[in-house]
This record gives sequence, C-alpha cells and structure tokens, in this order.
Amino acid sequence: MHHNDAAEGGLATGAPTVAGAGLGTVRRMFEAAERRDAEALLSTYAHDIVITEAPSLPYGGIYHGHHGAARHAQAYIATWDRLQSAGDRRMEPLIWPAGDCVVALWRQKATAADGRHLDLRVLDLIELRNGKVGSLRMFPSDIAELLDFLQTGPADSA
Repeated sequence: MHHNDAAEGGLATGAPTVAGAGLGTVRRMFEAAERRDAEALLSTYAHDIVITEAPSLPYGGIYHGHHGAARHAQAYIATWDRLQSAGDRRMEPLIWPAGDCVVALWRQKATAADGRHLDLRVLDLIELRNGKVGSLRMFPSDIAELLDFLQTGPADSA
C-alpha cells in the first residue's frame, strides 16, 4: 500500500525496508511524549537506546539506555513543561521511512509568560532495532532561536 497522507501528519511513502511495526513504534513514541507518559515512552525504546541532543541545550548531551532516556525526559520536561500548554505539546509529527531508519519532522512549540511564542521544526533521525527505537538523534532547525527563547524569560522583561 503506497499512499501519502503526510499533510495530515501521517506516514509518507518510502523505502520498504522499515516494517510497519517500526513506524507504529515511532508514532507511539510521539504520542507518549505528548502525553508525558514516561512508561509508554520507555516501552518504545530498545534497552540500549542512545539519545543524542545538541550539547548546548539544557537537556542536551548523549543519553544511554533506559536510565539515560529517563534522565533525558526529566531534563526535557523540566525545561519545557512550564512553557507548554496542552496545545503546545502537540508535536504534529510527519514520519517517513528512510532505509533502515525513520525520519520525523515535528514542531517544538512553547509560549512564554510574556506572550512570546516559539514554533520551531525539529528533525529526528531514528534507527529501529527489532521494532524498537535504538537510536534517536534530534536536530532543531534553529538552535540559536530555541536558546534565545529559553534564555529570555519574564525576569529579563521586568
């Protein structure tokens, strides 16, 4: 079955080497992240997952295994929770198979207390192993804009 419903946040057509179960895992990963459901999120990860974020981010670095993934999630939530409404947490991922990997493009959204709004695209390169996420590398489209948003808080505008 080849179809392209990416405009609706669905799966786009691509290389047939990524099994549908793997694409479902990636979709469940995003749904769990939106709900802030740590147990469901960890269930999508291989036990030896490696998560990589830009080191300049407050939650940046390289995280190994489920323990590392939990630390990454805690650091991410500590950074973003106070800045995200339920609507801002909607990541609206577009997901494409790419050989043995999956590429996802999603939206990092937030609203500061002073009314500033962030809506930034993030590209994920996801390697799947046995239907689980084995490697997750995240690439925000503009790290400088993201950091500026996080560093310019209400205390600076007072």
